[in-house]
Amino acid sequence: MPRLRMSLRGVFFLILILTLSASSVSAQTVLSGVLKNYPDKTIYVYQTEDELSAVRTMISKVNTDGAGKFKLELNTTEITRYFLMIGSTEGVFYAHPGRNYTLTAFPTPNNNDFQRFDKTTVPLSFDGLEKDDSNLLIPKFNSDLYAFLDEHFYDFAVEKYRGSKAVKAQLKGTVGNDLAPLPVDGEKKEVETIDSVGFTNWVENFRLQMVDKFEVGFTNVYFSNYYRYTIAELELMAGVPAKTLYQEYLMSQPVLVKHSAYMKFFTAYYDRCLEGRKRVVDTSILRAVNVENDPSRLVEILMKDSAFFSQSVGQLAVLNGLKGLLQNSDYPKAAVKQTMKKMSEQPQCNTYKDIANRLVAQQDRQKAGYVLENFTLLTPKLEKWESASSLNGYTYIFFFADWCTPCKKEMLLLSKFQETYGKDIQFIAISMDDNIDAMKSHMQSNRNQNFTFLYGGNNPELREIFNLRAIPHSILLDANGAYMFDYTRKPSEGIQMDFDKIVALLRQPKGGKTWKD
Repeated sequence: MPRLRMSLRGVFFLILILTLSASSVSAQTVLSGVLKNYPDKTIYVYQTEDELSAVRTMISKVNTDGAGKFKLELNTTEITRYFLMIGSTEGVFYAHPGRNYTLTAFPTPNNNDFQRFDKTTVPLSFDGLEKDDSNLLIPKFNSDLYAFLDEHFYDFAVEKYRGSKAVKAQLKGTVGNDLAPLPVDGEKKEVETIDSVGFTNWVENFRLQMVDKFEVGFTNVYFSNYYRYTIAELELMAGVPAKTLYQEYLMSQPVLVKHSAYMKFFTAYYDRCLEGRKRVVDTSILRAVNVENDPSRLVEILMKDSAFFSQSVGQLAVLNGLKGLLQNSDYPKAAVKQTMKKMSEQPQCNTYKDIANRLVAQQDRQKAGYVLENFTLLTPKLEKWESASSLNGYTYIFFFADWCTPCKKEMLLLSKFQETYGKDIQFIAISMDDNIDAMKSHMQSNRNQNFTFLYGGNNPELREIFNLRAIPHSILLDANGAYMFDYTRKPSEGIQMDFDKIVALLRQPKGGKTWKD
């Protein structure tokens, strides 16, 4: 009976979502407020293009005044998730078309008296939210979800429920992972995963509690899907068979590539389904990618499984799988990338063309041969500096911050390299400090460092351009402004060997060997 009740509600949710989606119209969303802890700062607004590639695009930006006051206007046709970023601090904002929002708090992250460079997520606070607003419902639902997971942490830890890694390991190699009999104790003849029944019941009880608690939220399309596919992921973890999950959550339903909860469930579902595949399937996939570069063949292989009957689901599963294969040593990256490219060119895969293209572009970015896009920074005198007109010849770019001790150690060594190679290679040091005064302080204390100092600030745009995830970080550009390596060594990692090759290349007559020779 619990499955029947859930199925009927699933039909209700589908009808509701389709009805509300059809009536969506474009409207302006206004976000304003006074952030006293962020005066004279820039708020950047990013949106994820799709949850598979996870590529973010900057939609807008607005400056706060001296008191922290700002006003931002966004045109939306449906409830949309945005990321608001100030420096390395970000918060999630769900924009409902036609609504006005007052942001009352954008917390400053607690760094425990030390600074860090990685991204910090903070909860945003709003004034006067409506009862069905995503900014109210999703944090409340997540709080209940985390409490549920925390309560049953031990049950996850002992890994006795059917969806656990321990059980999957025992089922490895059997035909149809979800349909195979569960392992039994040789003496007692009892199913070892007896706790899985209890776990499934806990998930069902949690689902029913959330239905009662958040009933008002189910008129909200975005929240309905968020709730629905989070429950689906819990059921997947509890060991509900893949075929049942497919019929309940994927069959004849829209593919929501821009929805985080949907794609989180879908990725976990895909991984679960392929864990028990036969060796012959592995071999077929290997040949389709490495030899044939044929995405259509991959879709055919998957659609033989009852968990991937739908062509749209099969195609998305192929893209998800190809993304994962980029980390698999059995599959050359060039072959995987070529298969992705072919998928983007096929008419029958037109639905996912943009995603495939973004996945391919991601593989080319910041890799050897990638031509750096133009970017703008400030000099210590607050003058505008543009890379397109200022980069001349081979260039070594080093990212640092005055508070970063490893950065300072690398720069002491880099200063010596500049003395040796400065006539042939341009050395640029970009400060990622929150305040330009910190860069000036560093320059004042290190007058012997004659790099071209530029101020980047903790600018999200700059972080995206260079895919900055940590500092110190460096890149080496050739005379055409292209990356010379997938990974550029830091001063302490032997970068002088590459400098020597560049100098040798510049000294030899034209028509000689390349720098790699």
